[in-house]
Amino acid sequence: MNGIGLLSVIGWCTLTADSTRLPALTLPARTVTLAAAQPGRIARIEAREGAFVRAGDTLVALDDRVQEVRTAMVRAEAESDLDVRLARIRLQRSRDELERFEELARTQTASATELLNARAGAAAAAVELEQAQFKQSQAGVNLELQSRLLEQFRMRAPFDGYVSERMKEVGETVEGPEPILVLVQLDPLEVQVDCPIELATRVASGQELLVTPELPAWPPRRATVVFVSRVADPGSQTLRMRLAIANADQGWISGMKVFVEIPVERTAAAAADGAGVRAGQAAIAKAGN
Repeated sequence: MNGIGLLSVIGWCTLTADSTRLPALTLPARTVTLAAAQPGRIARIEAREGAFVRAGDTLVALDDRVQEVRTAMVRAEAESDLDVRLARIRLQRSRDELERFEELARTQTASATELLNARAGAAAAAVELEQAQFKQSQAGVNLELQSRLLEQFRMRAPFDGYVSERMKEVGETVEGPEPILVLVQLDPLEVQVDCPIELATRVASGQELLVTPELPAWPPRRATVVFVSRVADPGSQTLRMRLAIANADQGWISGMKVFVEIPVERTAAAAADGAGVRAGQAAIAKAGN
């Protein structure tokens, strides 16, 4: 990279002896808006705005009393085997009758019609048992369906996160997928930066870079490069780059202005370029004075 290339980005990045500092912002690693999958009245909101929650925690519950009753009815039907037991009793009785008529037919005491009726009765009883078993299995499927519908009346946290916004209150009615809460993941934090093409060649996924907040209240931290785009913006000649910063202590917040330090290749040519750029900066500053 020559001095002219570096001068083209002086206006929005900072050059030092060992690195180039690019401005960036911290962002949540993930952001989700929780909305109701079913229409209904909000019965409970378990997480206040600003609360930290764990994955799986119930955050919002709609009034589910009607669905609970419906699910209980289906559960009772699915767990009952009365129809199957009755069908087995009828089948056994039909088979006993068939055996009796077959014995009578051998002694020519029963007519052919009576034997045919006994065989048809046994076959019908076998089909009735299959119907009862099928009905019971379908009741189990219906129970699974109603249980899943009941679960849709509750909104759970999909990950450990922070409730950044609350748009509804207890008692309000939602008619569709209306947003209720916004949940963000702050560990890790994400840093997004527009990196000039010239500098992107020095960065690779998995590499660690130093990130320094603009405000001195937050000390610098190391971040890991997780993504370097292969598609440049034609206008700015930059690539999107994302980094992840461990933030288990929640010490950093989202939305901070930071600087990402891209190390300089310390070759003789790079050193000469850097000296030329610094001289150009000094000349610009002197002319401004």
